[in-house]
Amino acid sequence: MHTLPTLETARLRLRPYADADIAELVPLIGAREVAAATLRIAHPYTEQDGRDFLALSREPNNIWLVVALRHDGRQIGGIGLRVDQKHQHAELGYWLGVPYWGKVMRPRQRGKYCATDSKRYNCTASSPRTSSIMPRPAGFWRSWA
Repeated sequence: MHTLPTLETARLRLRPYADADIAELVPLIGAREVAAATLRIAHPYTEQDGRDFLALSREPNNIWLVVALRHDGRQIGGIGLRVDQKHQHAELGYWLGVPYWGKVMRPRQRGKYCATDSKRYNCTASSPRTSSIMPRPAGFWRSWA
């Protein structure tokens, strides 16, 4: 098992997932709007899907963290970095619960998250909407282009 970082901004805490997160995870990620805005989240999303996800989040090439409000610890979404070390490539993905859309996460947090390792990985933005707000200096490129 690998140790994952906890990252903090003035408003957010990004921390490793725990079994206790399933109760908050399933209703947030299970919204039809979340599945429609992502490539890898199923709808409907069940408690078993959440348990399977937590198992995958512990694999060594995955860095998947809860996005929580710093002041009260409430889970509002998730962010992940899937690393392909052989090709020095990483895919960044994130989701936020519908009540938090447009309210909490700015492009600078996504760029800082991708650049947490001293190695330079190309972070893939997997949708045109995400790519339009990703900072170019962080090494983002469009995977569909």
